[in-house]
Amino acid sequence: MKIAALVLPLLLVACSTQADRPPVSGEDLLLSSLLDINRSRYVYKDPKGNEMFDELQHFKALERFYIENIELEKDKSELTDKQIKVLFFFAYYAQHKRAAIFQEYLAADLMTVFQKQEGDFLSTLADQPYLISPVCERLNAYFGFEGQHMDDKQPFLKQKSENIKIQLGKHAKACLSQFNPA
Repeated sequence: MKIAALVLPLLLVACSTQADRPPVSGEDLLLSSLLDINRSRYVYKDPKGNEMFDELQHFKALERFYIENIELEKDKSELTDKQIKVLFFFAYYAQHKRAAIFQEYLAADLMTVFQKQEGDFLSTLADQPYLISPVCERLNAYFGFEGQHMDDKQPFLKQKSENIKIQLGKHAKACLSQFNPA
């Protein structure tokens, strides 16, 4: 009887379906996607019984999390510090995974956040120096994205460079170099 009491819970866990699993947080999803771990949540069996990774389901989960973090919370006119950090981490993810769709989303969305919340944006970025290059690279991508804003880069840099230098301090060069890659 004791053996059955020990084995039964293990069998239930082993035989559980995807629907039985607790939901994964968006942060866990983003991190595990970056590290290529915990992919089993998005695995299915094809008609021949082979396990296949469902890229579309995985992408849709990431996209839902992205959208949750770019949308304003109820009764708020600005993104929270946490939402800004998540967007920054998406920039890191997009750069390292070469995730074109998120690169496109960020090319437009990061500039919108920067323009609306410049102080919050830069102070949050200053606290996350490892994210400076991918975030600033995506800010730069705004200029020329879909053939637009190409003439706006120099006026932007002229107007914003000093504040970027002040806010990012010793890390400002890493950001500004993304606007004039060698």
